[in-house]
Amino acid sequence: MRMCLALTMALSVPFLAAACQTKAITEPCDVLVPINPAPATNSYLIANDRPTAVAIAQHRGRFQLYHCGGS
Repeated sequence: MRMCLALTMALSVPFLAAACQTKAITEPCDVLVPINPAPATNSYLIANDRPTAVAIAQHRGRFQLYHCGGS
């Protein structure tokens, strides 16, 4: 029984390690997409959901910083 358990554990480790690997992001623009809300949406967010408005502004700044989208 112990041999079977040890064998199962030994065979499971490589599979678990392989499942945890992810592809490295090579460029910031791989994940940055343009966010361009309408002016009315911007006004609403500033008035009613300031944290989201700030997050969108920060995202847009990063998008421009890395020149994503050819800008």
